[in-house]
This record gives sequence, C-alpha cells and structure tokens, in this order.
Amino acid sequence: MENITLETKSKSEFWDTKTQGKKEVWDALKVISETDSLELANAIISSLNLTIAHTNYHQEFKVWDEYGDEYIVPAWVYAPSKLQDEKVTSLAFIARDPNALLKVRLSTGAPDVNVHCHTQDPVFSIIQQVLNNSQDKNITVKLFYFGKLLEVHKKIIDVLPKVADEEIIIQAMILKKL
Repeated sequence: MENITLETKSKSEFWDTKTQGKKEVWDALKVISETDSLELANAIISSLNLTIAHTNYHQEFKVWDEYGDEYIVPAWVYAPSKLQDEKVTSLAFIARDPNALLKVRLSTGAPDVNVHCHTQDPVFSIIQQVLNNSQDKNITVKLFYFGKLLEVHKKIIDVLPKVADEEIIIQAMILKKL
C-alpha cells in the first residue's frame, strides 16, 4: 500500500512541475494518461493538432504541438493499462519506407542535412531527423519553404507538393532552447 501512495505522489509531482510548453497541452496529456478510452485520447490529440513521435510507448509518450514544442510523458506516469500494445497501436505512425529525399539548409551554416522521408509523414519527421543529426540537444528547429513556416502536424505532401519531381531545399532556423 505504501508503494501505491509514493507512486501517486510522484505522478502528481510530475504534472505539477511541468512549466515549459502550454498548460492546456499538459492538461490534455494528463487526461490521456488517466483515461482508458482510446477514442477520447485520439479526439484530444486531433483537437490540439498534436504530432505523435515514433517511439516505444513502454518507455515514454512523446508529442509535439503545432509550434514544434516537445512534450514527453514517461511510461511510469501512465496507468498500467496504457502500456498494453493493443491500446496504443492506433496512436503510432504507420512505418513506411522513405520515398523522398530533401535537403535541409541550416541557419547555423553547418552542412546541409539530407533527410529521407515518406511524403505521407508529418513535417515533424523532418525536424526529428535534423535533431537526431545535431550534436546540440538543446535546440528547437523551425522549417521554412519559400519563406513560409511549415506546420509540423501537416503531411509533407500537403506542404511540399512537388517533392518527387525535383530537388527540394528547406530552410531550417535553429534556435537555442531557453
């Protein structure tokens, strides 16, 4: 009984100490972690335009809001039912073979990053590859194409319709996190 009390206190402390990002996203993630309704979880994710990471849900649940802010909820915060594979499969992206190659030009002047992606994946998959390629883990990436900010939750094909026809160069603004 004592372990349950400590775990509950730790979960409460986790939610109470979240200060970076938007409060409404953290509140929504808390609701998702406490519900057994997959429909409710998916509705919340859709309504807030959250992008879900390709990740191991047994370790963490990672999402990004439409501005590219990252939110990570460790698995120990979830009720045990959240860790059952059949409950989370519809929240994961479908694994696809890459069908496009993009060049990402970095604002830091570092060499371009070649990104292999699938046109049906969200723009955030490009950001994730740029972050994985960077040695500095304390950065945020904003992507632009012809001066227009790319929305991270939209599909690549919707914001870059000619991906397969020509070489596409995307500009990446690299910003230090505060």
